[in-house]
Amino acid sequence: MNALALNQTSPILAMLQQEYVGYHPLLAIARIAHTTEDLRLEFDCHKHISRFVSPELKNIEIKAPVEEHRRVRVSLFDVIAEDYPSPTLIEHQKGDIHE
Repeated sequence: MNALALNQTSPILAMLQQEYVGYHPLLAIARIAHTTEDLRLEFDCHKHISRFVSPELKNIEIKAPVEEHRRVRVSLFDVIAEDYPSPTLIEHQKGDIHE
């Protein structure tokens, strides 16, 4: 069942809530996840619920000619500016020993 089928206007959810007042399938799954001793079942419950509360991350393949080498760093977490120094621009002159 997809996320649209689980909204409050779903006739199936309405029928379930007539029989079980206040019932919602995601809440029921969350209760199982927090009461079971089976770690695999707990993981599966959280994995199932996560699809409804956050977007699924997917790989993206990028094919392009490499004209220069640069380091790219991707983070899923916010970085506090004080933790890292600001990047500085270093100009190289022709004949520089670092070339």
